Amino acid sequence: MLARMTLMVVVVLAPIMGYVLLMSNLTALNYALAQANAQKLDLQEETMRLDDRIAALESRDRLAAVAAKLKMHDPPIYAVVDVPRPVATPVSGIAFLGSLFHH
Repeated sequence: MLARMTLMVVVVLAPIMGYVLLMSNLTALNYALAQANAQKLDLQEETMRLDDRIAALESRDRLAAVAAKLKMHDPPIYAVVDVPRPVATPVSGIAFLGSLFHH
């Protein structure tokens, strides 16, 4: 009789305890999700602020003002220099030995 009563209590309480455990896990997950969403919003706002700061720092007006303060100006004459490409010399044999015999 005691075993049967114990079995009945376990059969009734086990699903209830499982439900309570699952609900507590769900609550913890919802809390973690809310924290992650809040952190995502904070990071998005910080990214927008940093993007605005980068745009302000890269603005032509600001750079021109900094250049003027440093007494920088455009050159009166622009020089375009053509740098010749290096001429590759053919190497015969093993590279190390070929370089020894070319001198």
